[in-house]
Amino acid sequence: MLRQKDLEQLNANFKSQKNLWLLMLVAPFIYLFLGYLIGPLWTDRTWGGDWMLPFMRATLAVLAMLNVFVCWQARRLTLAGRPWRLILRIERRLAAAAPDQLHPAARLYQALQVFTLGLAESIALLGLVLFILGDGLVMLFFFANAAVVVLIMFRPRMVELIGIAGRLLSGQIKLDSRPTAS
Repeated sequence: MLRQKDLEQLNANFKSQKNLWLLMLVAPFIYLFLGYLIGPLWTDRTWGGDWMLPFMRATLAVLAMLNVFVCWQARRLTLAGRPWRLILRIERRLAAAAPDQLHPAARLYQALQVFTLGLAESIALLGLVLFILGDGLVMLFFFANAAVVVLIMFRPRMVELIGIAGRLLSGQIKLDSRPTAS
């Protein structure tokens, strides 16, 4: 059972995670704005022949779907008490950077959020790359909207943070708080 002090610290840490999420939610709109800005200025963006653009569109769409799958899998495993080593490495770096400011559960959850939100936001970046390679604003808009949907789907939830704290308290998740050498 979590103590009241832990719940208060988790609530305070959760607010910073919400702010991180809101900042990440703005990024796809920045990419759309860049597309509208660059589009009229860059008139000759077609290269690679007739086969290149459809190939890149399909490849980047598959990569975007792969990003969503990896995000979903990382969240599922971490919330079940089996975080990936990469998530644990991010958590150790957070522990080294702010050892007393974040509850251990909040550090792990923030590491998960940084990983999943970064991958989700990169979907919009893939749309910008596709636009720069010669595709239209419609595909940029599609990829940016897909990124926003994924970011909303993987938004931080207090229930998940409390679940991680409970798993840490029960010993199901073991964190090695030694800072990494970098």
